[in-house]
Amino acid sequence: MRFNGQWKGTINAPAVRWSVPLGVILSFLCLASAPPVRGSEAIAQWNFSRRDDLNFDGAPDHWKRLDGPAYPRYLALEIRPRDAAYAERMRQVDARLLASWQPLREYLPWLPSLPPSLSDWFVDRYLHAELDGGALQTTSPTVDVFADYNYRLRLRLRTVGLTHNEAWAELVFYDAAGEELRAVESQRLGGTTEWSELQIGPIPPPASAAAVAVRLRLEPGATPDITGSAGFDDLRVDRLPRIRTEGDVPLGIYASGDRPRVRCLASGLPSQVTAVRFSLQDEMGRELQAASLPLHHQFPPSPTLRRQTRRGRQVIGFGGEAEWQLPPLSPGFYRVKLELDGYPPDQFDVAHTLAVLGELPGGRGPFGWSLLDAEQHGLPPKALPDWLAQCHVSWVKYPCWTSPDDPALLDELGKLLHRFRDRGIEPVGVLAAPPPSVCAKLAVAANDPAAILFRDPSSWSPLLEPVMARLSPEVQWWQLGEERDYSFLGRTQLSQWIADIRSGLQGYGHPVNLVLSWPWLETLPPESSRSWEAVCLSDALPPTAAEIAAYIAALDRSQNLPSTAAGAGDAPVAGAAPSNPPPAGDAPPRRPWILLDPLPADRYPRSERIRDLILRMLTVRQQQIPAAFVSNPFDPQQGLLRGDGTPGEMLLPWRTAAALLGPLRPIGSIELPAGSQNVALIDETRAMLVLWSDSPRTEVLYLGDEVRQIDAWGRTREVEEVQREGRTEQRIEVGTQPTFLVGVDRNTLLWRMSIRLEPQRIDSLLGREQTVRLHFQNPAPGLLNGSFRIRPPATWNVGRFSQPFVAEPYREQSEPFALFLRSDATIGRQPVAIDFELEGDAPRRFTVWRHLEIGPEDVQVEVTTRLLSDGRLLVRPELSVEAATPQRFDCYIYAPGRQRLRRGLTVPARSAVRQEFFLENGEQLIGQELLLRAEQQGLGRTLNYRFTAER
Repeated sequence: MRFNGQWKGTINAPAVRWSVPLGVILSFLCLASAPPVRGSEAIAQWNFSRRDDLNFDGAPDHWKRLDGPAYPRYLALEIRPRDAAYAERMRQVDARLLASWQPLREYLPWLPSLPPSLSDWFVDRYLHAELDGGALQTTSPTVDVFADYNYRLRLRLRTVGLTHNEAWAELVFYDAAGEELRAVESQRLGGTTEWSELQIGPIPPPASAAAVAVRLRLEPGATPDITGSAGFDDLRVDRLPRIRTEGDVPLGIYASGDRPRVRCLASGLPSQVTAVRFSLQDEMGRELQAASLPLHHQFPPSPTLRRQTRRGRQVIGFGGEAEWQLPPLSPGFYRVKLELDGYPPDQFDVAHTLAVLGELPGGRGPFGWSLLDAEQHGLPPKALPDWLAQCHVSWVKYPCWTSPDDPALLDELGKLLHRFRDRGIEPVGVLAAPPPSVCAKLAVAANDPAAILFRDPSSWSPLLEPVMARLSPEVQWWQLGEERDYSFLGRTQLSQWIADIRSGLQGYGHPVNLVLSWPWLETLPPESSRSWEAVCLSDALPPTAAEIAAYIAALDRSQNLPSTAAGAGDAPVAGAAPSNPPPAGDAPPRRPWILLDPLPADRYPRSERIRDLILRMLTVRQQQIPAAFVSNPFDPQQGLLRGDGTPGEMLLPWRTAAALLGPLRPIGSIELPAGSQNVALIDETRAMLVLWSDSPRTEVLYLGDEVRQIDAWGRTREVEEVQREGRTEQRIEVGTQPTFLVGVDRNTLLWRMSIRLEPQRIDSLLGREQTVRLHFQNPAPGLLNGSFRIRPPATWNVGRFSQPFVAEPYREQSEPFALFLRSDATIGRQPVAIDFELEGDAPRRFTVWRHLEIGPEDVQVEVTTRLLSDGRLLVRPELSVEAATPQRFDCYIYAPGRQRLRRGLTVPARSAVRQEFFLENGEQLIGQELLLRAEQQGLGRTLNYRFTAER
């Protein structure tokens, strides 16, 4: 604010001095009244300033703090300034302002009797929670909610020095009687963090909700912290228009070619909207089709949308609906996003998801879901078995502890479990979270761990007797406690305790197989000392595929058992698989179950999550793990399902892998010409390959006449056929995401995997005949006539003609062939192509790739190059020998267009020696191929080593 000369004549110095802070106050008031974002309205705010503590007691007004043994009252929960030093300076300014206020009022009599508190306006305060053991919880006053709106909570949260405790906020909905209906959590923070912005929602209130409040929590996990703190600030509850979608199929699962219908329902709009834009997008977010449709049934404010709050305020909203029928859809994952006319495109993040399922081979596998809170997500029990079967779920964990006083509910549960089994789904009954009537009789809480629930058999056994009598005919596996309930861990005489629990559960003539949760990093008791049948391994962060394989290998070693898992290494598996592989899901008793959750969505990109999930599912099959569960498919971090049961972006990759991997048995891998990683799987009649690579590449080979490629989304396409040297082969594009080749000819695959060359290394004896044997095994039940032809590198000589053979069924045999290395043959790992022609009812012509190592095992060669400052190229070969006597070499360097260079080199026994060569005008040689020729004196060996000149 500026002052001119006229002010100086009428107002003395004190007035001028205090007009500046008054101007600041007025400016601040103007800034604080910024208009809200269109469509949203703040219905409650707490920034813990003076207006939130009018009684000056250091606590927010009308908040209710939880008091009890676990929530001691002595813990500090108070409003504090973020910057204590700044707050003290502002307090001193307030004191000086108070002292000068009365003189100022003599010149400005319209001022109030007391000055405004600058510290109240300009000191940023927050709610501070300080630990000294125990936990803290406090709840705000409630505000009214209505079904026509969504609600959102935004806040800032900071933590300091937390180890076991975590801090978070909840949006809590209540009914008209004040009973809690639902609490929705924010992200939980532990450790030490800076101020973080958190958000809950927008979410709709439960059907009977009448009010909402904010609950702030600072609570421990298994072990409470003694010290640490959390800060909460800038809480804001917004009311927003409710824009939602509905599909004509409740759970969003369609068949290929269906035309789904999606309906938009809008309510709580501050003004009438004329149209809504629908946008159909694929899994990559690319728009496939769009339509702008009128929002029908627009209505003026009416009794159904005009609400009277408990505080006398009127709330008015507009609404309507529109429906769009989509075009026929092919298999894949889709989103239908909505935009309202007149609103910014990102104002409402509303999307309807759906999955169109392709036909996939079926069969039992080890993959399942844990549906411990399915009822909370509104899944209709009658539709559950068919829906799970569509998703290729083979195992399901389901809560089975019901009230013994409700036989009708128990009978419905028994029928549901029976339908699971009819659909080929193995149910696992979970005994946890008893109903309220049972909790009252046991004097426990529903969320108590299993070790507490099962501590007194005389109490719980009579209550579970009706449950087990009705359900044990339908359920063979029973898990004690929810997922990651490790409460039995470390208990003395655990085996006897579990045996007593088994006795209390009885079984009424049916087997009762017990399952315990167990951490990955905890040692399992010896199998001989266990009184339970299975453990389900879990951890906070899912283990990688390599960690799962390493754990199972260590488990085998600890029990002195040979590993039975089929690896996915580079070497092919020798010998055909058994003609009758064991059924999917069968495994040695020692194999544990595992939780197989996708990587969290907020930490990893989707492409990495899909690749990781499929490779871990593949490892489950390789390691013969009998059951692997997603712990909570509805968890948005896992991404299989959304809260209403509609598809998430990880559902189809999980389904594709579960369907294709589940019923097949891994038998190893094959060598591919471009080097893609792969795993081969078979059953009695089928064969499949899973391929992936660290970088995109193309594989060309023959795998049968009916090969099809299926991607992670379940989309099937025919592979391209190419002709090469008179043979039909398939061109297969391989990327970083695993892809599935189905329809692979089983006998061709097994034939490929049986091929091996012996020896796998030959000496570098140039011009001399060396014999290599080709080993193979006929996987078919009858005699098989055929021939093979070796296609080696250009620097080798082998017979040019095909060699015939007769292969007996299921018997390994071999055929020899002669090999000559020419004078320019290179040492190292060299590819060998083997062309086969197999006769029979279905003649087949295909090529198999193998490698031979050329050169002696006791001599290693390495060459480095460097461009010197004087322009010369330094070539430095290093030869190392393992022989017990010194070795002499004549070394030659051949460069294009240059005269050869020669040096003698003597290498002591079991040593390495370098030699240096210098080539003029080295710049001309950069990027060109050079040759080192090392002739070993006395043995007739010649080592040719090709290398590229580098700077």
